[in-house]
Amino acid sequence: MTMKRMLMIGGAIVAVGALLWVFAGSSGAMAADKSGLTGILTQPDLRDDKLKHFSGVYAGGGVVYSTGDLDTEIEAGPASIVDRFDFDTTGVRGSILAQSYMFNSNWVGGIEVGGSYTEDLYDFYGNLRFGYDLGRFMPYALAGVGFDIIDGGGGPVLNAEGVNYTGRLGAGLQWAATDRISFDLQFARVWGYGSNVTLGVLNADTESQRDEVSAQFRLKF
Repeated sequence: MTMKRMLMIGGAIVAVGALLWVFAGSSGAMAADKSGLTGILTQPDLRDDKLKHFSGVYAGGGVVYSTGDLDTEIEAGPASIVDRFDFDTTGVRGSILAQSYMFNSNWVGGIEVGGSYTEDLYDFYGNLRFGYDLGRFMPYALAGVGFDIIDGGGGPVLNAEGVNYTGRLGAGLQWAATDRISFDLQFARVWGYGSNVTLGVLNADTESQRDEVSAQFRLKF
């Protein structure tokens, strides 16, 4: 499967997820309006207790560990020059996360936007997250798209500079330490594709894949 096709599939997953999230929100609003007409708002006690844990807007920051490779290919007539850069590095990450409960249940939908910096790589992304509230803990899955700004990571001879478009799939666990403070441990596999990336005076196509593990502290507004 090519990088372009994988990115298209990732974009489709995000689009479908966004529609489900919007539908869930509108369904909840309609239910609240109907309940308001009768002056009675009925929700399960269990959900009332859980709402304070994972519903809201969070600002977060932490560290990320990334390992993978970046392949660059230069077309030179009938031949091509291929260079591979393997990386294994640690950096910093920050994000904003908005979450709400879906379908009047313990299912939680969220949208996360953020960025990170590791050596030679600036990463910006948007994720859709779907989790299930187990009390103080919430396991979740994620799918997202984004882009990398590559600055100097192209192998021992050639240095790449340009933009790599990315798609990602992953999973994580969010722990609500208090009603406003939570911690987030996340794993993601990231695929990337770029064209016309600069290698000195030459242009090249790039493909990349990497595994990321991040840990973030989150504070609810």
